[in-house]
Amino acid sequence: MNNTSELKSSTNCHCESEEALPNIQGQVITYKFRGRDLNVVKKDKAYVLEGDIILSPEQIALFEKSTKQKFKGSFAAIKTAFINTWQSGVVYWDVDSNVPNQSRITNAIATWEAYTRIRFVRKSGYASSWVHIKRGDGCSSFVGRKMGEQELTLSDDCSEGNTLHELGHAIGLFHEQSREDRDLYINIHEENIELGKKHNFEKYSESGDWGLDYGPFDFNSIMMYSSKAFSKNNLPTITKKDGTEYSTNRSYLTQTDIDAINYLYEPIGIGYDETQNWYQDTGFDRVYDSDVEIYFTNQTGRASLTKPIEVRVAKYRTEYNPLGQGYGSTYAVWSNVIGFPAGVANYYAGTYSVNEHYNQRMDPEPNSFYEYIGAQRLK
Repeated sequence: MNNTSELKSSTNCHCESEEALPNIQGQVITYKFRGRDLNVVKKDKAYVLEGDIILSPEQIALFEKSTKQKFKGSFAAIKTAFINTWQSGVVYWDVDSNVPNQSRITNAIATWEAYTRIRFVRKSGYASSWVHIKRGDGCSSFVGRKMGEQELTLSDDCSEGNTLHELGHAIGLFHEQSREDRDLYINIHEENIELGKKHNFEKYSESGDWGLDYGPFDFNSIMMYSSKAFSKNNLPTITKKDGTEYSTNRSYLTQTDIDAINYLYEPIGIGYDETQNWYQDTGFDRVYDSDVEIYFTNQTGRASLTKPIEVRVAKYRTEYNPLGQGYGSTYAVWSNVIGFPAGVANYYAGTYSVNEHYNQRMDPEPNSFYEYIGAQRLK
């Protein structure tokens, strides 16, 4: 795709694969989430995902609950826990006075404001949520909005491009190489990845299904890892499908970056109402069917569509893998693209089933599966 090179950074990128607290080795903690292992690194008091994403206490609590007992929340609830956007696209922020080179911050903010609906407002009084930019070790941020203060950390070596990347996380973007469809475009070379860093290369589906693939895969995205990210031997950890390396962009937003944020902050959302037809839970068996109705929202709540949109509605299934431990990969049972005209407020999407059986060790038995219905706006 064509890149948009407006408002290029005036500084060179010091690190093209941002990392939180790079001088701390950390401890890998494995949670059970949606039938899969989820690896998070605890560094001091911070819980880190994919290298530079800081997880909130609410997210960690969700993982811990899921590990202790099978998570019974809906797919929509999981998305809500990880992609909370900023109301009306307004991000309140402040910065410590000891952070050097603050022009890298204001320039990065100007870039996001120039090409998206996002507006950054300097915090001068009360705010229910705000980004607090501080001087620290590495480059890191939370993803999307959390309640109260959320830190965005910049070391002295974090460039304007790194700041642009971290602000991308703060307004709701994950890493490009974590997309569900990434295996169609890239190879991951695990043999070259630093010890203890392989979890940084998981896909959304391996990390809990909270990400969103929007638009074509973009090697030039501001959110894309470098080809030698977390390399132990200076050999590539990520290549194109033909085996070649690629250049890393930490200078500008591509059209894909811009479109993704404008999509997230378009005042049309999709919610889910679920009605259980019946339910059985014996402690070792969990079996039920649920009807799903999707509804549309704007920034004030439920609303009828004011313009036509296209939505992909699909039912996904994850089955127990008898050849290995736990559940296998997720696949679409069916997938339909539906055009909704203006005036529509809701739509019956279908029924999904959960049929989970566990042994005394709480390992899933053969023939166990769970399903969910998801909807994704296309345009």
